[in-house]
Amino acid sequence: IKLCIIIHIAFFILVVIGNKMQIFSFIIQNFLKRDLTLTTRTIIWDITIEKILEKPVLGNGFVDGNQFESMLPHIIGVNAHNTYLMITFIGGVALLSVFLYMFWMAHLKYDKQKHNRVMAIIPISLFLLMLRAQVEGADTIWLIYLLYYIYFYKYTENLYNDCGE
Repeated sequence: IKLCIIIHIAFFILVVIGNKMQIFSFIIQNFLKRDLTLTTRTIIWDITIEKILEKPVLGNGFVDGNQFESMLPHIIGVNAHNTYLMITFIGGVALLSVFLYMFWMAHLKYDKQKHNRVMAIIPISLFLLMLRAQVEGADTIWLIYLLYYIYFYKYTENLYNDCGE
């Protein structure tokens, strides 16, 4: 879990904050068949970051899709197309801190124990969902659900082991 978190923080800093899309240009243009704005996502991210900086501590509050889209110049986008940016936009650093704390607690609980091989699907699932959260939106509830599952995974693993006997 810790490795997932580190990789995604690096990705977020490079791609979303630093806008270093050229690093991935071969993949983006040749495999994904997208331009380097990722279909205007980088523009949406820049605007969202500007709005976050206006109210960094407690955020801008909840807005619906139409309200969010009204901030964007001639772009259709009902959210930030990045779950972490959207959480920060809504609740500022305060809400993002709570969200990141959930990741940290799941990491502490999962990484310090030995696991059944079948349970390796958990960090793989988290990695993929976190990757989706970097370029889409509306993943918050699924991430919270998976983090909850990870936090209480030992109970689930025991159920799996009991069924196998």
